[in-house]
Amino acid sequence: MESERITELRSAQKKIGYDFKVVELLDTALTHASYANEHRTESYERLEFLGDSVLGMVVANHLLNKYPKYDEGKLTKFKASVVEGETLSEAVENLGLIGYVRHGKGKASGEVVQSDNVKEDIFESVVGAIMLDGGIAEAEKFILRELDFALKRDPERDFKSRFNEYAAKRGMRAEIVVEDGEGGPLVAGFVARAYLDGELVGEGEGKSKKKAGQNAARAALNKIRKTV
Repeated sequence: MESERITELRSAQKKIGYDFKVVELLDTALTHASYANEHRTESYERLEFLGDSVLGMVVANHLLNKYPKYDEGKLTKFKASVVEGETLSEAVENLGLIGYVRHGKGKASGEVVQSDNVKEDIFESVVGAIMLDGGIAEAEKFILRELDFALKRDPERDFKSRFNEYAAKRGMRAEIVVEDGEGGPLVAGFVARAYLDGELVGEGEGKSKKKAGQNAARAALNKIRKTV
């Protein structure tokens, strides 16, 4: 492994908060398929597969123990909000890991690794790498630490779900449209608009699509309360 890459991985480990015994696992976890195909090496996809399963188990166990009075439905809904792509993408943004991801040549590959889907994959692949290197206990520490912001959310304050439920009970069509903010998502985040039967009832902004959507739904609910 090149010395420059070793230096990058040392920096990445500091952000992750875990020192790998086998640093090649982290290297693989941060290798996109576009780079792997060009250099005949392994991408993060197998680690992502493992990490996805570990992530689900750790979050489910945590919620089960923390909320003994929640029924299956509420636990399932809460877990889904924690492990969904936009939450994992936000966690990777918070960690600042995308700059360490190796990708293929060309503008297209560079843009791909900036996508929410790839950020989600990276979180799961890092979980998988930690699992193989340090075991379930270390993987659990990483997951609970980096997803703490999502695990602390009040599931009853999922504005988007409440907005959809409001519409469903009244036979109305709810829609939230999310677009890039001015200058693109990497510069100014996202803008969302909430509609009921095609009528604009709320707008919101956020650094992630999820945050923007939640803010738009919250604005819509606030407006609805003032008119009903």
